[in-house]
Amino acid sequence: MKMNTNKAKLKRVVLLLWMGASLLSLWQPAIAQQRVALAEAIKNIEQRFNANLSYEHNLLQGKYTDADALKGTRLEEVLKKVLYPNQLVFLYVDEKSYTIVKRTEDSGHTRTTSIQITRTQNPNVIDRVSGSVRSASGRPISFASVWVQDTRKGAKTDENGVFLLYDIQPADIVVVSALGYADTKINVAGRKELVVTLEEEENLLEEVVISTGYQKISKERATGSAAVITAKEMEKVPTANLIARLDGAVPGLQISLLSGDRSFNYNNNQLSLYSSTRTVGTNDYSMSVRGVGSIATNTEKAPLVVIDGAISTMDLGTLNPNDIETITVLRDAAAASIYGVRAANGVIVVTTKKGNITGVPRINVSVNSTFSGRPDLDYLKMMNSGQMIDYLEELVDKDILTVNNIADGVYQNATYYGGAVAEAAIRLKRGDITQQEYNQLVDPLRGLDNRSDVEKYILQPMHSQQYNFSISNGTENSRYFYSASYANETPYTKGDNGKRLTLNMNNTWEIFNLATLSTSIKGNFLRHQENALGLGVYSTGSTTLLPFQMLADAHGNGLSYDRLTPGYVSGLGPAYKDWRYNYLQELDLADNQLQNNNYMANINLDVPLYKGLKASVMYANERTFGSNQMYQDEQSYYNRDLLNRFTPPDQNQNAIGITRGGVYTVMNTNVNNYTLRGQLNYDRLFQQLHEVTALAGSEIRQTQLSHGSSTLYGYNRETGFNTDVSYNQLIGYPTLMGWPAGLPGGPSYGDRRRRFLSYFGNAAYTYNGRYTVSGSVRYDDYNNFGLDRSFRATPLWSAGAKWNVMREGFMQGQSAWLNQLSLRATYGVNGNISHDLRPFTYIAMNSEHLNVTSLPSADIIALANPQLRWEKTYVTNIGLDVGLLSNRLTGTIDWYHKDGRDLLYNFPIAAAYGGTVNSGNLDRNTATMVGKGIDIGLTGVVVRQEDWHVDLTANLSYNTNKITDNRFDPEDIPSYNYSYTPIGIRYIQGHPSDQVFAFRHAGLDENGLTQVYNKAGEIVAANEQLSGVDDLLAVGRRTAPYFGGVRTNIRYKSWSVFALLTYQFGNVFTKPSVEAYMTPSRGLTIPKFDLSADIADRWREPGDEARTNIPALTNDIFGQYSLQRYTYSDINVLKGDYIRLREISLSYALPKSFSNGMGLERVNVSGSIRNLGLIWTANKEGYDPDFVSFVGQTTNLRPVPSYNFSVNVSF
Repeated sequence: MKMNTNKAKLKRVVLLLWMGASLLSLWQPAIAQQRVALAEAIKNIEQRFNANLSYEHNLLQGKYTDADALKGTRLEEVLKKVLYPNQLVFLYVDEKSYTIVKRTEDSGHTRTTSIQITRTQNPNVIDRVSGSVRSASGRPISFASVWVQDTRKGAKTDENGVFLLYDIQPADIVVVSALGYADTKINVAGRKELVVTLEEEENLLEEVVISTGYQKISKERATGSAAVITAKEMEKVPTANLIARLDGAVPGLQISLLSGDRSFNYNNNQLSLYSSTRTVGTNDYSMSVRGVGSIATNTEKAPLVVIDGAISTMDLGTLNPNDIETITVLRDAAAASIYGVRAANGVIVVTTKKGNITGVPRINVSVNSTFSGRPDLDYLKMMNSGQMIDYLEELVDKDILTVNNIADGVYQNATYYGGAVAEAAIRLKRGDITQQEYNQLVDPLRGLDNRSDVEKYILQPMHSQQYNFSISNGTENSRYFYSASYANETPYTKGDNGKRLTLNMNNTWEIFNLATLSTSIKGNFLRHQENALGLGVYSTGSTTLLPFQMLADAHGNGLSYDRLTPGYVSGLGPAYKDWRYNYLQELDLADNQLQNNNYMANINLDVPLYKGLKASVMYANERTFGSNQMYQDEQSYYNRDLLNRFTPPDQNQNAIGITRGGVYTVMNTNVNNYTLRGQLNYDRLFQQLHEVTALAGSEIRQTQLSHGSSTLYGYNRETGFNTDVSYNQLIGYPTLMGWPAGLPGGPSYGDRRRRFLSYFGNAAYTYNGRYTVSGSVRYDDYNNFGLDRSFRATPLWSAGAKWNVMREGFMQGQSAWLNQLSLRATYGVNGNISHDLRPFTYIAMNSEHLNVTSLPSADIIALANPQLRWEKTYVTNIGLDVGLLSNRLTGTIDWYHKDGRDLLYNFPIAAAYGGTVNSGNLDRNTATMVGKGIDIGLTGVVVRQEDWHVDLTANLSYNTNKITDNRFDPEDIPSYNYSYTPIGIRYIQGHPSDQVFAFRHAGLDENGLTQVYNKAGEIVAANEQLSGVDDLLAVGRRTAPYFGGVRTNIRYKSWSVFALLTYQFGNVFTKPSVEAYMTPSRGLTIPKFDLSADIADRWREPGDEARTNIPALTNDIFGQYSLQRYTYSDINVLKGDYIRLREISLSYALPKSFSNGMGLERVNVSGSIRNLGLIWTANKEGYDPDFVSFVGQTTNLRPVPSYNFSVNVSF
């Protein structure tokens, strides 16, 4: 414990030193540099770059620069740093030849670019000039301003960096400008096509482009709240799952990674037809944008995912992160309302990489390898063998486990077997064996510890590999980006494995300068082996692996354990198979394979019509073919147990007629999701003052899901033959229990079809770059909502405005320290639906085999609700964007308020109408909830020098909500919930939707039973009920209201260090103490073994109430009530605040001389450590707030540090 404390202190010291150094560096004064005569500097530059620089005599006399300005790798970069401070500029003459002249009003930060392009045949006027604007690296520059000097003719480049100008004189000068780049002037010189290359400008930000999936707009003009994550930022977190790369990166985006060391190989990879919410990866991560907007369990709360402009049903973990160009998170109504359905949860827009105009193919190859140590099994606080034996002895002594648990006459009683130690204790109590015989059996077990066997045979160190390849190129007429990636992941549970192959082909063609055709074809192929026993061996129940039950003998041979009373099994005839369970054998025999093949195709055609007006048509199709094959081997426990149960007494074989083979189950799931969209886009700049962008269109979308399953018995995998069986549930087969039973797994099939028809529009107007107003509207129609069109279809809309304060005349004098300042405000409404609900009566058809008449029958699942309609969330957002100190410090602040109306919830209805259908409840649009919060994002460049660069990015978010519907009245909470299980209290008016309630613990009484206080401070005994919810404490929220991340990059020459911290504050969790005691019912106790170490500290005898709060064991129901009051009391509520060091990495870029000598453009090697642990946590009991399940419910252990090594080569 002391060593762990010292480590924690060391982590805190390192963190404080690092933060302190960063802050000090931000404010350190500039160090005087050595002055160099400008004439000498120019001679140095000419020699270094083999350049020819001409200038007038005496032009450089009396002018100086500093030594640092001469540092740089590009001629133009060095010339800017040397000349611009001296009010000089350089004009292009020829390759590496420039003329140096004095700066004038027209020269500014400009240069004249000469480009070799075919001239027009018309010497007087050119009807149309087309061109493209790109960076020095060939990347298209979107939304650059293009205008003809001394005229009012102008345009903006589109998302591909392309522009059009009309009615141009052959001698006109075209000026191009973009945020983050130096202005450029080009003489048209009679040309019809122009290619402009802009050089990056020091101390300016790059243009940020927000992609909504329908359009791309400059963040400078965006009124809504959105955040953009680029590929450059994501590549610093080298995990195989895109979701992990977003952790702590976006204000308002809250991600909890719950899967330990898993990335795309989730605990659950099975698609579900019958769930209206996400099922894949539900135990592995959670993700929300600005909290939740819905409260019903069957309403999706995760954000909508859009891939290359089309709504997707796929999990982000299926994508290759290296294929992603940007991710845009749309947070408010103005940004997201264009999507209508489910936009209330926020929208994550994924844009994949496209080819750039580079002239030559660019190839990138990378290899990543990750490994970790063994999982930390000691994190689970469990009893040792001696403590478990003591626990079993007390269970027997208090008649909780009795002779009925070793009965050998009836099958049902035989299933209540409590294990060999419990049996020995029962026989000792009954006098069947002596104390000495008991000791000889039990004492050797007290020193055993099966954790070593679990670590050896069931768990393993995690390891994974990922191989990536991409090639891209582009010309003026076509561009492409092709990639392939293969990932192989083996998690810490033996028997599990995941493989993912992704293929991506993105093409863009310019068709006769009349249209642009873009295609994107993707394939994701996943293979999962799901054969692990994992931590399920510790699951609370009758078959829990107890601490003294070893998995193998000294020779590594698997040990078998009885799951039914041995005396009962031994009395059965020779027709019965071995009824014992062997863990290692089961692990070897398991054969469960899941395959998901995903295909995506996206085709988009853009046709310019007239001066800024463009028409586009998009078709997207997404197909998923899932196959889950589960084979229970002939020798598996499942198969042996099945055949034994269907073998009647005194029979020589089972009643099913199976002689050989196992049980083979196949589940096939198919998803067909398509979108067809047509829209018009208008984007034009008038008189360099008025900028108008608008779009309008219509969209149809359909998602069809189908699921089929069947089970074959007596299946031989080699021959493909199986035994014919009957699935008739009424007749069934004779059984050992004495009554007939049917076989599960009869062929079944189901499908769902969801159709949407939408009309949408969006427009924005900007005056002189200062004032922007915007509006959007979407009209959605959904086939499964509402019989009346007024309910089925609904308009969703937003309006917004933005004021660019820095463009005002009164701000010009502040530009030395204030570079950006703008205010934003939006208001609008977003929607959400539940795919599970329908306006008509929901009837489930039953097979004729389930009816004594042998005719089909039906059950009513839900009553008709003709007024079923969309949930609506009204969102107000006010934002501030600011840039200081030459944009070395930039930030955004957003305040928002959410008003949820018509929220779905399952409320009671009149018995005369509903009867007992769905327990007399009906999902209706009646609930309300409000929410609010703040999102803050800051980026600071601490040090910016030739050899050194340090930047720091931090974000902080606050989110809370409150139930406002008076139907959630505390008086309606069932007494059992507020008296014994407050965890079951879901929503109460005036409280957050994730409010945690707890008992007011008052210690144990003289019998070891838990006492609690009521609101008046009076003690209430375990056998007494509380009077209401007011007797409980509202102790906090399950979800952290404050959360965020801190990222820092430190570069020294070719070395780079990256660190990522994530944090959360303000939430609470219940300490995973004792989950359950055993309680007799009607003379029988169903064994339910809980391994929690707290059980060893339970009350044993009078007086123990002074030393412990763990209640006593009793053989009545009040012992269980007592335990529940202890488990969910305030003394077990801990703070969930923490600061986590998620990742730290070191990378090195090999010298270009070395790379180029090998024919390579760039070689980068890096190493990183992930999941370094908690630097600080509010609870001091050793719990990680993200991994706090009961021992018997643990799916994932907290991750141990993992180590990644990668090599990235470009050529």
